[in-house]
Amino acid sequence: MTPTTLLLRTLRFHARAHAAVVLGAAAACASLTGALLVGDSMRGSLRENAVARLGPVDAALIAPRFFPESLADRLHDDAAQTAAQGPPPRVCPLILSRGSAGRDSGGERVNRVQVLGVDERFWRLADDGGGSPAPAAASADDLTLVLNASLARELNAAVGDDILLTVEQRSDVPVETLLGRRDRTVATLRLTLERIVRDDGPGGFSPRPVQATPFNAFVPLRTLQRRLGRANGVNALLVAGDASLPAGSETLAATFAQRLQRRFRPDDLGLRLHRDAAETHAALESESMLLEPPIEAAARRAAEAVGAPVLPVLTYLANAIERAGAATAATAGERSGIPYSAVTAFDPDPANELARVPLTTGVAAPPLNDDDILLNEWAASELGARPGDRIHVTYYVSRSLGRLETESREFTLRGVVAMNGLGADGGLTPEYAGIADAENLSEWDPPFPIDTRLIQARDEQYWDEYRAAPKAIVALRTGQRSWSEQGDRFGRLTSLRVPHASAEAFERELQKQLDPASFGLRFESLRTQAIQAGRGSTDFGMLFLGFSLFVIVSAAMLAALMFRLRVDRRAAEVGLLLAIGMTTRRVTRLLLAEGALLAGIGTLVGVPGGLGFAWLMLTGLRTWWSAAVNAPFLRLHVEGISLAIGAAAGLLVCLFSIWRGVRGIARVPPRALLAGAAVEVAAAPGS
Repeated sequence: MTPTTLLLRTLRFHARAHAAVVLGAAAACASLTGALLVGDSMRGSLRENAVARLGPVDAALIAPRFFPESLADRLHDDAAQTAAQGPPPRVCPLILSRGSAGRDSGGERVNRVQVLGVDERFWRLADDGGGSPAPAAASADDLTLVLNASLARELNAAVGDDILLTVEQRSDVPVETLLGRRDRTVATLRLTLERIVRDDGPGGFSPRPVQATPFNAFVPLRTLQRRLGRANGVNALLVAGDASLPAGSETLAATFAQRLQRRFRPDDLGLRLHRDAAETHAALESESMLLEPPIEAAARRAAEAVGAPVLPVLTYLANAIERAGAATAATAGERSGIPYSAVTAFDPDPANELARVPLTTGVAAPPLNDDDILLNEWAASELGARPGDRIHVTYYVSRSLGRLETESREFTLRGVVAMNGLGADGGLTPEYAGIADAENLSEWDPPFPIDTRLIQARDEQYWDEYRAAPKAIVALRTGQRSWSEQGDRFGRLTSLRVPHASAEAFERELQKQLDPASFGLRFESLRTQAIQAGRGSTDFGMLFLGFSLFVIVSAAMLAALMFRLRVDRRAAEVGLLLAIGMTTRRVTRLLLAEGALLAGIGTLVGVPGGLGFAWLMLTGLRTWWSAAVNAPFLRLHVEGISLAIGAAAGLLVCLFSIWRGVRGIARVPPRALLAGAAVEVAAAPGS
């Protein structure tokens, strides 16, 4: 009889007794395989969920600032000209913001609402043909909105209900600075619910990979722009359908980054190059009041490239300008101080036409020291000040979280500026809504407190004639040390001037020098991010393997113990084999081969069992444990590599356990085995 024949006949003879061994091996394999499949299913479901939230969108630009809606048209035109084949990609502008929602009639209010200002372009781009038709183009007077099913269900809202929507309102001027509007951080809209869309179509759109279904509120783009004070402004662009590029690849984002660089304009950052009526200079200014450090650096490089001199300017608001000893002066009929005046900081230079400051003496002002100040003729007359007098300037400074504190500084008056040229140049002060458009000084609407009782008729007369022309000039370094709030985080200049003759060349060069990515305007491949997010930082396979470790070890031990028990009961059979001349090695191999075949059969049974185990776990996560994981989108994903690893690992675990169970039994003397003493002798130390 051959060893193979002996093995097969032994298995057949003890078949019923080996069933427990097979079941133990199957349980170990099923637990291993199932844990790995649950990990695959978690990753796959997260990936599918994130990708499904994008719809056909491949890439997006989501900026921390607003920019003109026309940028979308420029990028679309560029793509149409450069597309290798097929239709050009679609570019959709929109507003993405955060907010909260509640029914006007009362009830629960929902936070963490994603507010989207969209028009028909979004619905055409995002709709997957699932029954969410694009609405007609909406006007700024359209007071309707669309909610996705999740948000409508949370609000218990129905079509026709009035919804109060609170939206985050960002200002161009940072709230941490003096002119930042700290009281206008949110906008509230009362809108009528027009439609509820499903969560699995455009209603579930989310540019970021999130597990939970987002609470989406869709507001007509023009309506939201008007309420936020952002005429034709958006802060996001979606891109879909570039037939010449593989969808979802980083190539798409990189290609649109190049297109953005070609089509980008300074006004996309809220920059304007203001040319004065006298055609002496052009001033680069920003809607944020301050030129951010990257803008200042790019402007200086552009001016250097075209060989143009520059005049950097920082203008600030002083609460009061006073002459030291003002109380004595007031008894002589002169004012004790001038309230609410612009003070500008730049470096006068007689050799630079841009910085030439005419004095009443007929000469140009020399460079200023740190504690020097110049007053214009009107201010000097009001204060009765003469060169050499000490001038006291009081002003607000903005601390952390926009907290205002009052500070002051004394200067020495070095000269009086004539009321012409830079001495009466209102262009040195940037235009600020609520101040520049005020008819009277007393009608100012600044974001900080003012006492209008201090304003006199002479101040109003100055405002009527010279508007916001600065009344005082200090050195640039002095102004920056005193007024550059938060260091240079938001900027150290309010404008930068170049000669009028160089304006066009400077503007063209500035466009080349500005890098959109430096200001948060960069395209990202959302599809790639979604796929990467599906992988996650957590190895779910190992996590669930750890959870199932007790079951795996228990099943392997059960298989080993059951096999060892069967061997012990067959001690006489083993003793007989040794007694008739079989070597110890051959008997051990026979037992291990028998165990391996049983483990193999258990593995074959355990692999499909692992599928059932994984399905049962996922069902539990979707139902019984849904409150803990909140993942109703979980679906079974089967990866061949996980099946192979689970089968191989389960087989090895069982083989190792069986080997541990039978080692040494064949070294027990045949007489002891024939007498049924296998358990006691084999378990002894050194056996």
